Amino acid sequence: MVSLLNLLVVMRVLLSLTFQVLILRIFGAGFQTDTYYLSLTAVEFLNALILGFILDFYIPIYNDVKARNLEGAKKFLGSVLLLGGCMEIIIALVLFIASKEVVKIFATGFTEEKIQMSSRLFRIYVFSIPFSGINAILNATLNANFFMFITYLTTLFPPLFNIISVFFFAKKVGIEAIVYSYVISFIFNFLILFFYSSKKLEWKFQNPFKNKEVLNLLKQGIPTRIAAVLYNFKEPITTNALSFFPTGYLTIYKYALRIIAIIFEITNSPILNIFYVKASQLVSENKIDELKQTLLSTMGTNTFLFIFSLIPFVIAFDKIFGLLFGAKVSPDQLTLMFRLFLLLVLFYLVLSYEMFFMYITYALKSGLKVLWIAATFIIFFSFLLFIGRNHLGIYILPVALFLSQSSNAVQYITHVNKKLSIIDYKIAGSMFKTFTIVFIITGFNIFWGYNFFNRILFNMALIILWATLGWSDMRKSAQYILRKGEIG
Repeated sequence: MVSLLNLLVVMRVLLSLTFQVLILRIFGAGFQTDTYYLSLTAVEFLNALILGFILDFYIPIYNDVKARNLEGAKKFLGSVLLLGGCMEIIIALVLFIASKEVVKIFATGFTEEKIQMSSRLFRIYVFSIPFSGINAILNATLNANFFMFITYLTTLFPPLFNIISVFFFAKKVGIEAIVYSYVISFIFNFLILFFYSSKKLEWKFQNPFKNKEVLNLLKQGIPTRIAAVLYNFKEPITTNALSFFPTGYLTIYKYALRIIAIIFEITNSPILNIFYVKASQLVSENKIDELKQTLLSTMGTNTFLFIFSLIPFVIAFDKIFGLLFGAKVSPDQLTLMFRLFLLLVLFYLVLSYEMFFMYITYALKSGLKVLWIAATFIIFFSFLLFIGRNHLGIYILPVALFLSQSSNAVQYITHVNKKLSIIDYKIAGSMFKTFTIVFIITGFNIFWGYNFFNRILFNMALIILWATLGWSDMRKSAQYILRKGEIG
């Protein structure tokens, strides 16, 4: 299962990367792309913020209900679909009316012209919200029942629709063509998921406020939603900070973030999603020893995949993206993007470890702990930005993310180990070895990687050293990726 899902992720990533390259080749890093990414970030942030009231604990509670009573699970799903659909429609209407005010919150440094353009794009985007909400609930339910192929298959359509819009409409219509294609792709996915789910799942509609499991879901979700508000507040903080930099900086930062996010998604997404479903089941059944073995068997695989996928981009970043982006991106912009990319690697490495323990914390239903960790994150992140912005410039953003996320990871690991005692010297040693290798890679390429030949020699030497020290782990990871069956 994992290898097939990884293949679908790779296909989606290739489509997404193709789209990202095309949009930058056509529009460059400037006015239109800044407003495009700002409006997209705002819609995704606000929608995820509200929808999380349902999704944060949906899979653990759904699994609990299904284990006790299959009929109750049908009513629970039907109630959640009604609640989610109504919530998303209301959210879309409110955001459509208040579009200009929302944009100003996310980009206080934008000119009036940029605000007008961003709010126009934002109003188009909000039409996708009701469909994306229902899609997310159906995806979560299908994942909980291990019908994961369709949920990953449908992720191919948004970037595919975007590519079509770039080729046929972008030059005539402008950046708005891409926004319209985004909305259409969510409607298309909704039709596919609804038809498929009606064949594989059963639901019975019921007043959600009369279903005690839905009320429990909302109750459990209150602390985690407040936590999500706090944690995800880094998005408007980041876009606000970027809005004061020269035109194009927001686009450059977003591209660096998207490139490393693509690598992270290839190496982590399928494994983490399956792990979350499995972990919630094992915690519900109190199978702690099996949970520990599942954790041990997956963390090493993620590390192997992440570093293995990262190295080619580190070695040939400027060559690859210089060729792909063409003259629309200057050498200075490309260098800035590369350095931001390297610093963001550290943030995503920490995140790749943290998410395992965060999912276990969710499975334990420790909502208040999640809230506390998110509160410390946003305070620490804001403090670092405040004291470092005049010294590091735009580079303070990835540095602050890395340090703040490291604090989160330590707290999640400590909490899970205190509850379940599943950390041993093998996990600690593996994490230390990985961080050492990635720190060396990042540091060298930031300060001495300007010479392409030296960069090749140094990174290849590190790969050989890493392979020599961790050959056994690599072999096990490769076997895990290629074998069929579910995680664990």
